[in-house]
Amino acid sequence: MTCTFVPRKGGGGWHAHKNSRNNVLSVQSGWSANGSFNQVGGHACACRDDGVSFHNITLTAKTCDIGWDAVNFCRIIGDGGILFVGDSTMQIMASVVMNHVILHYQHRKYGNVENSVHASNCAKRIRFGHSDTLVLHPAERGAPMYDYVEYLLPRFVVVSTGPHIQILDEFENIVTNVTEQIKYFRNTTTFIWRTQFAAGCSDNHILYNWKLFDAFDEIAKSRWNGNILNVSVFKHVKHMHVCDRGGLQDGMHYCVPGPLDAIPGLLYTLLSSL
Repeated sequence: MTCTFVPRKGGGGWHAHKNSRNNVLSVQSGWSANGSFNQVGGHACACRDDGVSFHNITLTAKTCDIGWDAVNFCRIIGDGGILFVGDSTMQIMASVVMNHVILHYQHRKYGNVENSVHASNCAKRIRFGHSDTLVLHPAERGAPMYDYVEYLLPRFVVVSTGPHIQILDEFENIVTNVTEQIKYFRNTTTFIWRTQFAAGCSDNHILYNWKLFDAFDEIAKSRWNGNILNVSVFKHVKHMHVCDRGGLQDGMHYCVPGPLDAIPGLLYTLLSSL
């Protein structure tokens, strides 16, 4: 089987609106008119043309059980839904969660019609907003986290940044800034910080500043006064990303099928505990 990179953005439904700064916000949701799967996007690679993840990854943990239940996941996120805000690694993660819910709707895993209809409505409430740095920043290609949250007012928000940040002090300032911003939504929204994905192809590989990732995680854990989705378990999984992307040593973006299939279960376990 040949796995190829998917350079285009995730599929499903995209919609836009004008925010307070008169800029256009593009938001990806997990459902399209024909019920199609989301392309994994974000420079991910896929072993199928539709970018769907069908591989089952089983993780064992000493302190908790990791499982996945699409129906209960949808009940937990409720009418407000869940918003993922971050860079391309967050888009890949969001697309995998969207597809796990859509798989439920497509009767690939469940045969209950009532549950499937529920999951189709749920998929509309799973959204992604592109923000490389989460704040107003010269290198930002998307929009600040605050704008997405203010527009959608979701029940849950998963955020992360790091690969596009080059200085530890700058990262610390961003985390501090974001922790102040989320106070404005304390009555409506629960925020979750996602740790850095493992990265790198060799000791000489410096693309995406992956050597700073452990330090980024330590800073975030010390500054973030809230829930943390820890994906550091991936650091112990070999061959989880492709190092050669058209001659470019990538070492950051994951492939599906692969370890990303464990993300919905890790997220579901955390949400179930809140």
